[in-house]
Amino acid sequence: MLKKQWFLLVLSMSVLNSARCTAVFVDVTDALGLKGFSAFRLAAADLNGDDYPDLVVHTDLNLAEWDVLNRMMILMNVPGNPATKSENRCFVDRTKESGILANRRGSSEGRHSDLAVLGDVDNDGDADYFAGVYYHRHTFLPGTGPVDFSDLFLNDGHGRFTLTPDCSLSNAGPTNVSSAVFTDIDRDGCLDLWVCNWFTQYVADGEHDIYSPELLYRGNGDGSFEDISRDAGLMALELRQPSYGAAAADVDGDGFPDLFAANYCRGPSKHYRNNGDCTFTDIQEYSGYGLYVGPDQGRWNRTCSWGSMPRDFDNDGDIDLFTLLTHGDEQIFSTVLINNGRGVFTWDFNRFLSRMEDDPDCSHHGDHCAAWLDFDSDGMADLALAENGYNNNRIYLFRQQPDHSFVLVTREQGLSVVNDNDMPVNALLAVDYDLDGDDDLILGGGDSWPIRVFRNDPGNGNHHLSVTLIGAGCPGKSNVSAIGARVEVTTGERTITRVVEAGDGHFSPQMPFRLNFGLGQADRIDRLKVIWPNQRKDTIELNDLPADRHYRISE
Repeated sequence: MLKKQWFLLVLSMSVLNSARCTAVFVDVTDALGLKGFSAFRLAAADLNGDDYPDLVVHTDLNLAEWDVLNRMMILMNVPGNPATKSENRCFVDRTKESGILANRRGSSEGRHSDLAVLGDVDNDGDADYFAGVYYHRHTFLPGTGPVDFSDLFLNDGHGRFTLTPDCSLSNAGPTNVSSAVFTDIDRDGCLDLWVCNWFTQYVADGEHDIYSPELLYRGNGDGSFEDISRDAGLMALELRQPSYGAAAADVDGDGFPDLFAANYCRGPSKHYRNNGDCTFTDIQEYSGYGLYVGPDQGRWNRTCSWGSMPRDFDNDGDIDLFTLLTHGDEQIFSTVLINNGRGVFTWDFNRFLSRMEDDPDCSHHGDHCAAWLDFDSDGMADLALAENGYNNNRIYLFRQQPDHSFVLVTREQGLSVVNDNDMPVNALLAVDYDLDGDDDLILGGGDSWPIRVFRNDPGNGNHHLSVTLIGAGCPGKSNVSAIGARVEVTTGERTITRVVEAGDGHFSPQMPFRLNFGLGQADRIDRLKVIWPNQRKDTIELNDLPADRHYRISE
């Protein structure tokens, strides 16, 4: 490992305000100009280079009439709101100007898209947009195939997008994309794309289903991609499955991200170990990742997973996974998979037992999305979890305790209005929309429900730190988005570890690349360490930093 402290460039250290009153979430939807907007899927990233996270929104499809065009929006995060003057930011619809409605059919009628994953695929300093198409089970009905195929849009740096000249992604045809992530599988500084697909034909008996395989595309660093799925070892028939959530994480500490595919009922979820040479081996039986997923695993005999959210939640230096389970019961439900440091997991269903205090129906869970966040900035990751679609419409907010168990605090923290109104939360993001150093919550409930934004007002005097990384984007260095970079923040005896990611879970609810760290009562950072996702795993260290600031670090 090469350690070069002089790589560090602190380009901005903006002081963040940490003086607040009580730990609570406040609904600021209308004040942000979002009244009347709905969302079924959400992704967030800075699209125009002003640091503030913007939103890519997908609304619900009208499958009954196969109304699938122009169901996405770009909502830009801009200064002020002249109508209310109660917030210093607001969101405005810039869809028409953005160019994301373009298609390859030569038609002006618009585009079919169902999910967004964002990352700088051409290393020019802005977030590009993978538009995934999910056509559910309608492929074989006359006139109801996908109008467009999944594709890639390149950003000009101002939030205006054009279809990439390269057609390698759209040439894959009608793949039923349920989730995707950008990652760098070989640390060559070019983003790759891991795509998980659901059924192409779904039959309830499970014997006549047709599956789309997972797909892995190796990026060339210019917006073009090569399908390496077969050479990577991901195309074997026995590995095909209906996947409902994708994730990428280096769980064994070798510097190379493993790939995860959450299975929908037909078999165990897959953990593909990265062999370091652009090939992968399914090790779920060894790692335990698929242990409780598939037939014969729960009361419903068809326990499904809707994805995993990586995080070193217990601050022991390795990446754990929170995994969503649907169709479980009071014994088998969404929980954390504890990493032993070598990428082998233990399912611990005791960590979230407090859920039962506010769960109206423990016999059949419909958990669809979750997000890690340290909402009280105490240095321990908390979790927001949502379920809908079966018997319950619910959001749960869990605060982590010193023993790394979780207690339910939904009502105390101002989020019970979601449950009281029976809002189905289909999308959930932890996003610091106002860049004040703590993560806020943005919820989407589908076409019948407005977007809800809950501003986080901790007010407990705890300190924090924000970090934005910029990779060099050239041979031998990291991708410009720094996806895969590992950041370690040490105060006293505690080290908090976070990794820059681009999408995880069901329909890839992406969070911004800027990372927030809660520091508790520590007003200085003993050490900030960055391990870059390049060939040599170069490191940067800076010592004795003041807290409550934003650090922009370039490779």
